[in-house]
Amino acid sequence: MGFGAAIAAACCATLAGCGSTAAPSKLALAQVTNAADVTTRGPGYRFTLKIAAELEGQSSTLSGEGSVDEHGNQMTINEQGGGINISTIVKDGYIYVHLPEGEARSHNHGKPWTKISENVYAQAEGAGNLSDVAQESPEQFLGYLKASGQVTALGQQAIDGVVTTRYRAVVDIARYLQSLAHGNRAIVQHLTRVLKRSLGSTLLPMEVWVDPTGHVRRMALDLHYCFAGHSGSSAITENLFDYGPQPAVAALPPSEVTDLTSKVESEITRQVDEDTEASGC
Repeated sequence: MGFGAAIAAACCATLAGCGSTAAPSKLALAQVTNAADVTTRGPGYRFTLKIAAELEGQSSTLSGEGSVDEHGNQMTINEQGGGINISTIVKDGYIYVHLPEGEARSHNHGKPWTKISENVYAQAEGAGNLSDVAQESPEQFLGYLKASGQVTALGQQAIDGVVTTRYRAVVDIARYLQSLAHGNRAIVQHLTRVLKRSLGSTLLPMEVWVDPTGHVRRMALDLHYCFAGHSGSSAITENLFDYGPQPAVAALPPSEVTDLTSKVESEITRQVDEDTEASGC
């Protein structure tokens, strides 16, 4: 079965039902992309996430919660999984990650935080292991939805007591990647090649639930990938709620942070120039 057929089968079995007559429509596409835009432009919201992953037969789960404020320009998230707690802050165009004590910090001059430019991080994600493509903030999921190609309305469903409309969206990740590289054609082409090797396609099926005010209430993605000879999957669900201004994110003392932006950017450039990225399975 090809990747496109597998998507169709999965959607049939898990989203709409094999006997459903639902079909993609321009109206559904407009409703979903508009909801992603409205949610992004809003003053903020809280969210929870859950990730169930499997790699080479080994299962793991990760859960987290956080908040987004100032139109997506600031975010905090705390995640727990595998006995490790990870805190992430997005502020002023940088992503800050709090490292656990031990070996991770020993490679970071003992500093508890690292930071990297959001733009470079997004490119590094595409240039690295595509299993991480969905393990990001709700703002990234909303970015996926803005790159939807086809959307189908599947009916109504209550989410935490709120009646929503449920949609199936097929996202064109190649289109999404273009926004990450800011016009750098070489990087876009490289990221697209990596994506195809890992996922077999540039199309990614998602589910999204939109409330009557036009805000996204839930997003879900079931990702299957193969990278450097290792196959795996990740089922991710994110719930958005408490729309409105959120607490401000405090700035971190520079003495506690190591900036990895230049180092990662150099590695991306090397990979693009050599195109030595590992193949899929």
